[in-house]
Amino acid sequence: MKACMRVVVLLASLSLAPGAWAQDGVRFTIGVKAWVHTWSTWTGSQLDGSVGQTETDTETVLVPSVNLRMGNFFVSGDFFPEKEYDFFNNTYRGVKRSEWSVVGGYYLVPQLAVALGFKQINQNFGSTFDATLSVPMVGLQAGAPIGDSGNWFIYGNGFFGPVDFKEKSSTVLDNQKGWYYSTEIGTGYRFFDRLAGTVGYKYQTVRWEELNRKNPGYDYTAGWIIGLSFTF
Repeated sequence: MKACMRVVVLLASLSLAPGAWAQDGVRFTIGVKAWVHTWSTWTGSQLDGSVGQTETDTETVLVPSVNLRMGNFFVSGDFFPEKEYDFFNNTYRGVKRSEWSVVGGYYLVPQLAVALGFKQINQNFGSTFDATLSVPMVGLQAGAPIGDSGNWFIYGNGFFGPVDFKEKSSTVLDNQKGWYYSTEIGTGYRFFDRLAGTVGYKYQTVRWEELNRKNPGYDYTAGWIIGLSFTF
């Protein structure tokens, strides 16, 4: 059941844009995106309470997605499969991370939708830190054709929400307060009515409000994202 949930969509993002232009009927879209990104996260000092940052090299992950559009309503989801990361200067090695999200919403006009959703982020730093971050979120999705041909289009989205932290290895960071923000913006091309490609830039961050001695910490992931989607 969890596997099915994970393969639902936040967003063929609007690789879904082609499906978003359909005014009536039911349309089902499947897609995959290659996110070429770096991940930067916080490190803490037990001596002076300072919070620093460490970063990975550039990595690529394939993110499958699906979207169901029924008139002006839609439901979508995506799945970021488990991937291992090594951070610079051997700060953290073999860190495992995975994510999934589900979103539902309504198109106010053909170019703009409001959405509510849920995102879960799993981060396993081994004995150092193993946590699940749960995010109820709200956001907007938008897309519009460029020029008269209708083949080219632009798209964008933004989501935010409070983060509930649950640490599996201990309760040190349980009940942390934090916020999640993400945005993606780009352009795409419809090769024909059912097939579209996109190129954009995606950024997401989690802000931990109080870590060592009440100092905030930041978890950033950002990079270019290239997608392909097919609508039935």
